[in-house]
Amino acid sequence: MASSRRYKEKISLIGVDPYQIDPIALSKDPSLLPAVTYPDIYNYLVHTVSAYTSQELKAFKSLESYNYFISGKVGSLLTFVPPTTSSNIVVIAEVKHSQKLSAPPLRPWVTAQKDGIILAAHCTCMAGLGETCSHVGAVLFTIKAAVLLRESQTVTEKPAYWLLPSGQPKEKYLEVENIDFHSKATIKHRLDTTFSEGKPIQYKDKQKLPDVSEPTDAEIATFLGELHATGDKPVLLSVIKDYAEFYAPVPNTDTGQPLSELFDEQCTSMTSEQLLLHCSNITVDISQSQADTIEQQTREQSKSKAWYRFRAGRITASRMKAACSTPPENPSQNLIKNICYPLSACFTSKATTWGCDHEQQALTCYHQKMHSHTNFRCETSGFVINPELPHISATPDGIVHCDCCGDGVVEVKCPFCAHDSISLKECVDGRFCLEESNGKLQLKHSHAYFFQVQTQMLVCNKEFADFVVWSENDVHIERIEPDIGLWEVIKSKSRDLFSKALLPELVGKLFSRPCPSAMPTDTADVTEVDPSEIREKPIPSDIICVCKQPYKVRDQVVRCHSEDCLHYGSISHE
Repeated sequence: MASSRRYKEKISLIGVDPYQIDPIALSKDPSLLPAVTYPDIYNYLVHTVSAYTSQELKAFKSLESYNYFISGKVGSLLTFVPPTTSSNIVVIAEVKHSQKLSAPPLRPWVTAQKDGIILAAHCTCMAGLGETCSHVGAVLFTIKAAVLLRESQTVTEKPAYWLLPSGQPKEKYLEVENIDFHSKATIKHRLDTTFSEGKPIQYKDKQKLPDVSEPTDAEIATFLGELHATGDKPVLLSVIKDYAEFYAPVPNTDTGQPLSELFDEQCTSMTSEQLLLHCSNITVDISQSQADTIEQQTREQSKSKAWYRFRAGRITASRMKAACSTPPENPSQNLIKNICYPLSACFTSKATTWGCDHEQQALTCYHQKMHSHTNFRCETSGFVINPELPHISATPDGIVHCDCCGDGVVEVKCPFCAHDSISLKECVDGRFCLEESNGKLQLKHSHAYFFQVQTQMLVCNKEFADFVVWSENDVHIERIEPDIGLWEVIKSKSRDLFSKALLPELVGKLFSRPCPSAMPTDTADVTEVDPSEIREKPIPSDIICVCKQPYKVRDQVVRCHSEDCLHYGSISHE
C-alpha cells in the first residue's frame, strides 16, 4: 500500500518509528527544538505537500491548527535527536480534540532539520496520513512560538517558556463564570503582546456585582410559575421537582421508511430504460435520529424483525466485496435478490451453527486480551446506517472504546475449518481469510472480510477495527486501520450498484420479474402461499418454487410480489 510505503520513508529519515521511541529518550529541553519559522511552515504546508492553498495559509490566524495552538490544546513538546542522524530531529506532542473532551489526545509528530526545514509529519487522526492535518499544523505553530521565545531573553536572562499557551493534563468542564469568552483574535493579540513584552498582560478584575437580598420561597415559586407559563421549556425547570414531569423524554419511534416500501406495482410493467429513468428521480435518505433509533431497536440483530426489515435493499458490510465486484449493468441476480430480500438468504449449516455457538466465547477471549487497555469497554451494536451513505450498512460484533486507542469496532470469526486445529497457521491455504507474512498471520486484503471491516469503520465512523479469528486452541487478533483509498472505491461502486440495480429491483422488481411469456392467463383459483413459510435456504437465481427445480421458459408459473415464483403443478392447480 502507498500509505505503508510512505510511512516507511518518513521513519527512515530518523531510523526509528517515533511511536516506538523509549519515553526515557525523549527530552523537554527547548534548546533541542529545530529552528522552525513561519516561512518553514508555509513552505512545508503549501509548496511541499500542497494540502493548503496560499490564500488559506495567508490567513493562518483563522486556520483550525492555529486555533488549537492559541487555545492551549498542544501539550509539552518532546524532542528526540537520533544518534545515527543528528541533523534530523523528531518532535512529538499530544493534541487534545476540539470537542471530544473525554477522548484520548492525538499524537502527531514532526521531523525537521536543525535549521527548521520540515521533512515529514504524521498524526494518529483520520487525516494523519496526509501529513498536513490541523494537529500537525498546531504542533508546528507551537514549535515556532517556543523557538521565538528561545531566541529572546527576558529580564531574568532566561527564555520565558512559561508564557506559551498551556494545556491541562486532562481537559476539564468549566463553570460558566470561569470560561474565557474572548474571541480568537483577542487571544491572538494577547499572545503576541505577551511574546513581545516577555510578560503576560494584566487585565482588570471582574466588575463586582451589587449586593441583593436573597429571594424568598414565595418569590422563587412565583418566578418559576411565570417561567413555566411562557409555554417554552427553559432548562432550569427540568431540575425543579414540580416541573420535571414536563421534561420526561418521549421515546423516539421514528425509523423512516424501509426501502422495501419503495415498491410500486405500476413500475413492474416498465422497460428497464423506463424504470432506470424513474429511479433516477428517487432520493433515498435517512436522518441521524432515525438511524440512531434503528440501531437501538436492532441490537438483538437476527432475532429482531426490524433488523431484516431495514437490511432489505441496503448493501451490508459482509456483502461489500461482492457488491464491488459485480458489474452494475449486468449484476449477479443472486446477489441482488439476497440484498433486496434478506429473509430469503437465511440458511443454517454446520459452519454457521459453529460460528453462532462460539461467538460469545470468542468475544470473551477478546475482552481478556484487551485488559491492558485503559478503561476498555465493548458494547453490543445494532444495525448501523450512516446518513451520508444511506444505501450501505453494517452490524459489527461490537463497538469498542478505550482511553488509549479511541473508538473502534470488533468483528469476530469462528471458522469451522479451524475448530479442531492446534494452530490457525495449519488452516492457511488459498481460501482461508488469513495469510502468513514474515512469519505472522494477517488478514488478506483481497478477502471479503477485509472489505467487511473497512465498510464497518466507514459506516460506523470509527478509527480502527479489531479483527478476531478464534478457534478452541488459538486466537488471532489484528488491528486494522482505515484504508482511505478502498473507502473511496466502496463508496463509488456501492452507489453505482444501488442506483443501477438495487433501486430498480426495489421499485419495479427489474430482476425478479417472471418472464412475461410464462405468465398464466387465469389465477383465480390459485391458493396463496406465504414465501416466508416455504423458504429457509438461499437458492440460485435459476431455481424457483418449493420443488427447487430450474426455471424454464415453457414453465407456467404464478407471479407474486416476493422474489419467488410457483409452478402450477407444485400447488395442485390444473
